[in-house]
Formats: sequence, C-alpha cells, structure tokens
Amino acid sequence: PPPSPEVAVSGTLESPGNGCVAIRPDTGGNTLWVVWPEGTSADDDRVVWPSGKRSIPGDSITLTGYVTTRNALPSGDDPDSMWGSKAGFCIEAQHNPELMIVFREP
Repeated sequence: PPPSPEVAVSGTLESPGNGCVAIRPDTGGNTLWVVWPEGTSADDDRVVWPSGKRSIPGDSITLTGYVTTRNALPSGDDPDSMWGSKAGFCIEAQHNPELMIVFREP
C-alpha cells in the first residue's frame, strides 16, 4: 500500500547545491527531498521530466505524490543500500526526515 494518502504540494524547487532537489511548500512546512518519477533525469540542479520539460530551483511548481520517511523506502534505513545512501545524503542536507515520492509529471 502507499505510505500515505496521495497529496498535491505546491511550492518552490530548491537545491542545496549537492545534486539533490527539494520542494519548499508554500504552506511554510519543512522542505521535502523529492524522489522523481521514472524517466525523470537531472542535469546539474535542473530536473528534466520525461516529456523533456525542465524545472529549475526557484520555479513554482505543484507536485503530486506521497509524503513519507526514508525508513519507508526499500532498505531506507540501511546506509549501504541505494535508497538508504541517497536518502541519507539528501535528507541530511535539508535537516528534515520527510521526503516526497512523485509519481507523475506536473
């Protein structure tokens, strides 16, 4: 089952400059590290969506998906696993244990 109900989060894309991209919600909540949908790639701090559309830090955007924690990812609590390593690196940079899994291009 999904880790939480599907939600839409509107906010601003941010990057701490380490290759991780997050969304700062307009509601003033904590910044969420984003796990992008399949087919999405990164070009420096730019997000390249499957359609070829690009989003960059500073863009206002609405993302739809699930908010969860790293422990809900496959082996997310294992720092030697793929998800645990990426989540530890990106989440620690933003000092928030939550992340957002996005399932489709906005």
